[in-house]
Amino acid sequence: MIAYFIQVAAFQLVFLMIYDAFLKKETFFNWNRIYLLSTAILSVVIPFIRLEAFKNTIPQQYIVNLPEVIIGNTLTSQNTIQLDTVIIESKPFWTWENVLYLGITLAALLFAFKIAKVILMLIKNPKSKFGNLLIINLLNSNAAFSFFNYIFLGDHLNETDKDAILKHEMVHVKEKHTFDLLFFEVMRILFWFNPLVYMYQNRIMTLHEFIADQQAVKHQDKSQYYQNLLSQVFQTQNISFINPFFKQSLIKKRIVMLQKSKSKQVNLLKYIMLIPLVFGMLIYTSSFAQNDDKVPQQKEQNLEELTPPPPPPPEESEETKKEKEERLLKLKEKYKDELEVPFAVIDNVPVFPGCENLASREEKMDCTSKSITEHIGKNFNTDMAVKLGLKGRQRILVIFKIDVDGNIVGVQSRAPHPSLEAEAIRVINTLPKMVPGEHNGKKVIVPYSLPIMFIVAGTDETSITNNTKIKPSITEGEDILMLSETVIVGYGEIPEVPFAVIEQVPVFPGCEDLVSNDEKRRCMSEKIQEFVGKNFNTNLASQNGLVGRQRITTMFKINTEGNIVDIKSRASHPALEAEIIRVIELLPKIQPGKQRGEAVIVPYSLPIVFVVQDDKPELEKK
Repeated sequence: MIAYFIQVAAFQLVFLMIYDAFLKKETFFNWNRIYLLSTAILSVVIPFIRLEAFKNTIPQQYIVNLPEVIIGNTLTSQNTIQLDTVIIESKPFWTWENVLYLGITLAALLFAFKIAKVILMLIKNPKSKFGNLLIINLLNSNAAFSFFNYIFLGDHLNETDKDAILKHEMVHVKEKHTFDLLFFEVMRILFWFNPLVYMYQNRIMTLHEFIADQQAVKHQDKSQYYQNLLSQVFQTQNISFINPFFKQSLIKKRIVMLQKSKSKQVNLLKYIMLIPLVFGMLIYTSSFAQNDDKVPQQKEQNLEELTPPPPPPPEESEETKKEKEERLLKLKEKYKDELEVPFAVIDNVPVFPGCENLASREEKMDCTSKSITEHIGKNFNTDMAVKLGLKGRQRILVIFKIDVDGNIVGVQSRAPHPSLEAEAIRVINTLPKMVPGEHNGKKVIVPYSLPIMFIVAGTDETSITNNTKIKPSITEGEDILMLSETVIVGYGEIPEVPFAVIEQVPVFPGCEDLVSNDEKRRCMSEKIQEFVGKNFNTNLASQNGLVGRQRITTMFKINTEGNIVDIKSRASHPALEAEIIRVIELLPKIQPGKQRGEAVIVPYSLPIVFVVQDDKPELEKK
């Protein structure tokens, strides 16, 4: 928010400097009016504009991209979904944000008071019609001003002066100058702390008088008009959104401008400066400012929380590369006329239906691997876990071939239990007909190897998992393509399913109408954040002498009934642990998650940062 206010002020300062330096002395009053109104609007709107075309104006080679830092979490496993961090702040009342809102409230009240003052004058004083105008005769006054279609004239003004003043104020009414002043009055309410807004309003009021004077003197002698301006006892209402005829600080400027000769038309070219000026501001907001907005709020991190990325694989030596090339050439020569060709040397790889239109060999290989994995995960009978009393992880290795007709043949399986071997063979045989591989212009047989990991959820053996993803690769010894490992989750005695594989995620009340699991998860995360932030007792900070940032980690489960169970927490102070457990227990009943149509238990992890601020106002960065 502070960055936005700074940008608005900076843009307004530039616009006003251009106006004072090049446009203020010109007699193009209506053009100057358009300039002041448009630049005031642009200064508020431009910081919100993000144009991709301008974002890329800065060459990428000049942008330094720092490496990503991965923050680890030693409390949870991949079976547990980690919700977004909840930040609870204990802060004093006098923050900059509260001061801003207080100022806006006071400015709005002052504006309402001024409106009431004008309305009171309308009610108390006699009125008369003059065409579409309503003339208000101010008793015991020599003031003169206009507001919308109302013209206020003091009864102490003589009739000769009233005629000239009326023509002047009629110009204000016709040009709808009140709308300009009300616009800047709203700007003054929202940006009450910004002196540049007051400068804008002052300049637009001066312009209004120039425009009205220019029109009024067309029907009156200039000397007489000057005499009217100078001879009055300067009395007016101190209201910022009316157009007063007599304003002492403007009399000299108005007379000087009336005597000034009309500006040359060529000077209109000065207004073209606005185009490159706005263009440069858009480049700034779309590139530099946008990058600043994306810098996340810094958070304290313990050294043990930083998990460095895995080291890059060692570079192969020239000898190793030469050995592989020689081996590949030998394989190609060996299988030149063979009917069965290993994946390493085949010209055109076998393709799963739907992957035919991909361009490269690698894309077709990845698509085929993913399609086979999806097919097996969907068709594997996970109920075997309960029937066979299986626990933990069950590894299954399947070998098969795709023949010259694209059919699956020669399926073999190896697993800890015969029923798992039989099930793996059954599922592989249900694979659809493939596009066969080709080598040297003829169709050939291609062997494959497929590792399957059957995880029985809800057992202790499944709590430790390996995050490494096996990509399709060729085994060194047999030159058989090893497809990506397929992970299948079955049910043990406890129906607990990790979020990564659950078919229907738990749904927080109010998130039922969303469609995808990702949308429901985000909605649930936002609802829980809001609930915890609203119900957490922030007075614990003063009661227990807490300072700085207090980290709290909470783990809980949503059972088959939708209730919150097994709540655990860890924090720097026992009072914080007890408080977060109390708050989590208050969560409403949640629609349970489902797997294969059955309600299951889903574990969650919720990190919380309790920020205890000092007495100095601090504006939270969003």
